[in-house]
Amino acid sequence: MNLVSLLFIAVIIIAALEGIYRGFLHSVLNLGAFFLSVLASYVFYPVMSAAVRANASMFNFFLYYTEGAEKIANYEDASLLINGLSPDKLHNVLSTSSLTEPFTTLIRQNVESGAFSASGLKTLGEYFNMTIVCAVINILSFIALFLLARVIFTFVLGALNYTVRFPQLKTYDRSIGAVFGAVRGFLFCFIIVMVIPIIYLVIPIDSITRYVQDSSVATFFYNNNFFLHLIRGVI
Repeated sequence: MNLVSLLFIAVIIIAALEGIYRGFLHSVLNLGAFFLSVLASYVFYPVMSAAVRANASMFNFFLYYTEGAEKIANYEDASLLINGLSPDKLHNVLSTSSLTEPFTTLIRQNVESGAFSASGLKTLGEYFNMTIVCAVINILSFIALFLLARVIFTFVLGALNYTVRFPQLKTYDRSIGAVFGAVRGFLFCFIIVMVIPIIYLVIPIDSITRYVQDSSVATFFYNNNFFLHLIRGVI
């Protein structure tokens, strides 16, 4: 078990220990605050992403460091027009590229729908570039808003805990609190691994990729990350 696996296990254990310390009701409220943070992030991340898109210097910064067309194995394919591009050819280009999910799925969706045709983008390379930069900005916006919401809810719960004495169950209060805490820690691990595709994209170093992929725990959270399905490939 490598350090990456230990990190995720530590997150779950720490959350469970907090549940033991805080008790059942506080842990339930904390878990509820987690879901509210996810909801707030999902609702408002397009707004934050649009603000980044409107800032030319910031958007160009992200575009420079993501550069999706460079991930195409045969660079000549980058000049292919998306109009008339066969599904088999698109599948071949995506499968031979060095991209991971959710980028491949989002690129396929955008090409099939002609998502950027109104912006004058016509080639496959342009769709790679624009889809990936939009997805990266959306992921980072989602995470940033989630963390902001969590900080706010943490202060609110802290104030409630200070002013209101939460009742405790007669039996198993701390045990049930540990369960809800562990669930929250488990879900938080999915938030953490949302940055993995960005790491693969921006830091394409084989040793880093192998280190993460050698972690069965990280691989589980990455392959089953339902939060990434909330991310769009457009802004």
